[in-house]
Amino acid sequence: MKTKRGFLRTAWAKFTRANQLPPGNQARSWAVYPRALLPCVTTLLLAQAALTQALGTGADGSSPPASVPAGGENGEQKLETARAALHGPRKDTAKAKKLLLEVLEQDKATLQPGSLCYVYVYLGYIEDRATNRTQAIAWYKQALALKEGDAIRGCAQLGLKEPMTWIRHLDADAGPARQTGSSTSPTNAAASDPRLKTKVKFAANQASVQDIVQALALQAGLGYEWQKSFSQTDPLCRRWVNNVAIEGKSCGEALDQILGPVGLRYQVDDGAVVLYRKDEGTAPPSAASTPVKTLDLGKAYVTTEQPPAGLVPASALSPEERQENFDLLWEAIDKTYACFELKSIKWPEVRLRYQARLDQSATANAFYLLLFGLINELKDTHSWFQNYCPPCPTHGPGLSLELFNGRPFVVAVEAGSEAAGKGVKLGAEIVEVDGSAVEEKMERLRPCLPGRSSERASRREACRYLLAGEKGSTVTVKLRSSDGRTSETLALKRSFGLGRRADRACPFELTRQRFVHFGRHPSGLGYIRIESFNGRGEVADEFDRALEALRTTPGLILDIRDNPGGFGQPRIVGRLLRQRTLVAISYCKNGPGHKDLQRVEEHLEPGGPWQYTEPAALLVNDVTGSAADLFACWLRNAGRVVTIGSTTHGNLSGVAAFAVLPCGLVARISNGYICDANDRPIEGHGNEPDVSVSPTVAEVLNGKDPVLDKAVSLLCAKNPQHCTHVAVDASLVN
Repeated sequence: MKTKRGFLRTAWAKFTRANQLPPGNQARSWAVYPRALLPCVTTLLLAQAALTQALGTGADGSSPPASVPAGGENGEQKLETARAALHGPRKDTAKAKKLLLEVLEQDKATLQPGSLCYVYVYLGYIEDRATNRTQAIAWYKQALALKEGDAIRGCAQLGLKEPMTWIRHLDADAGPARQTGSSTSPTNAAASDPRLKTKVKFAANQASVQDIVQALALQAGLGYEWQKSFSQTDPLCRRWVNNVAIEGKSCGEALDQILGPVGLRYQVDDGAVVLYRKDEGTAPPSAASTPVKTLDLGKAYVTTEQPPAGLVPASALSPEERQENFDLLWEAIDKTYACFELKSIKWPEVRLRYQARLDQSATANAFYLLLFGLINELKDTHSWFQNYCPPCPTHGPGLSLELFNGRPFVVAVEAGSEAAGKGVKLGAEIVEVDGSAVEEKMERLRPCLPGRSSERASRREACRYLLAGEKGSTVTVKLRSSDGRTSETLALKRSFGLGRRADRACPFELTRQRFVHFGRHPSGLGYIRIESFNGRGEVADEFDRALEALRTTPGLILDIRDNPGGFGQPRIVGRLLRQRTLVAISYCKNGPGHKDLQRVEEHLEPGGPWQYTEPAALLVNDVTGSAADLFACWLRNAGRVVTIGSTTHGNLSGVAAFAVLPCGLVARISNGYICDANDRPIEGHGNEPDVSVSPTVAEVLNGKDPVLDKAVSLLCAKNPQHCTHVAVDASLVN
């Protein structure tokens, strides 16, 4: 089998930063459609006064980006400088290595795990280029030991297999990767797999090239190398094809029909279709070319392709330049954003409010914070700045908080913390922070946190940072006991990083994979938990393995609680469908006006070697978002699941355009959104569950899962003779 080194690296590099961005930056819940995201280059700092006002006394917005230590750069800045030294054909690997080692020696504790993963991978890359294979492997192993950074960890995995001397976001301008082994130029004539003669059909008002190819390949019993194809053909593979009608043709003929007009070709490699550009062989595509401008604004432009890599916002701007960039950003959003009518946003009025504040933004930092607020007016989780984000504090007193009925409660206390020493109990409610009521504190946090598509998502984000501030500073917290009878005020030192949301415990044994875990509930029902959709083909493969193991179960529970999204998963949904079904309606901008939108109905069909037809339940909560929101939308509209839990995040505006400003700032703007089959928008609203169940703080702390229990009860009621060990409510039996 031909080497996959160069191709897979380019694919991984497309997505390397999705999980590495600063807390709150929602590149983690990015586009429903495959969009490669640029890294968030955190090279700018806010004025201390603005941060102190938003976050309270002692907050410095440390990492990322941290406040600059006296006389030098912080860890994030050193990482960015090292990245710049490694970028392009003229690399200064000695400088980069020195900086990266300094980061590990001096700044390691302040880095987010994702950024630290980049440090290790870059060091391995430097050693591989110097043919120091043993040292390179040691660095890759350290990257893989981190629990965050799925995408860049994929580069480390590749580096363990063979020397890694080409990374797309560093080397796209430097020419193709060094190839190992033989390589042949792909031609359709050479693709002689007999399955290409299989008759296929496909019909849609509009679909992307990549999705059509995947559907055709699956019908013919072929696999599809999604990552490799995407890395070699982006953005051509993302082109929309209108009024697709394929019937009575062989798979090969259908592929030629779809790929030819967009300049692509294919080859079948080890039973899987791989896409190539017609004018290229197997070399990685160059990123040096200017992207196609879908909207030319003079000194600025908008593109639906990836903007140029390496853009950094200017550190100094004249008043005239600030006005120019403000006007251009407002206009780019005005002509590109899709949800003005949907959200009743009066954009000209927003302009007037922010224009009035422009003269007060006398520094570049203050100006970028103003623009950050402007884009947050969209209240869109999928609209943000690609290469600027305000600093967020990363240290707290060792208390993990969760919202219950809109109020924050302590659900974990770090051992060895002052909070533990002073006897803070699980279940205590946070009433005040630094003398301010919780609601007041949350409101002051909003200007420094990215916009969210729903109020519940915004409050959850603010809850995470409620006690955050500068490392070593003190926060004063008023707590109310779990029984509500007593309260106390404690001064607690911020000595711990902000913890991630704890993994959801499962009361029975699970077989664990990277994204998909599965097992059998004591009732006999099948259970599949999908933690993330951030691995398109791999997630579907893992789901297929899980479904095969649970094929004989009398019912299936799909758990996508706490799943923030990733890529759409039509292949998974197809395993549960009985017939072709209208599952969603999408809208995409097709003109500069706020009402210029193209409506496209989306149908899905049964897929895979067999379909699971027993009753199914889908568990959701307010973290379920982006591609997970889409997954819930598809299954609900197909009538294949009963949804149980709480209303989802409601961020489903993931079709991306990018505005590139003359100051170097890059804004990602949602230029589409998705509705359910009844034309009800998911963006801002979410998927409301069929059965609403909200766990209490006492249930969570006692290890209870009433959402799962309700799903078991409902499914066993539909098939009681095949379920065991469960007391079924007779009123639920049909």
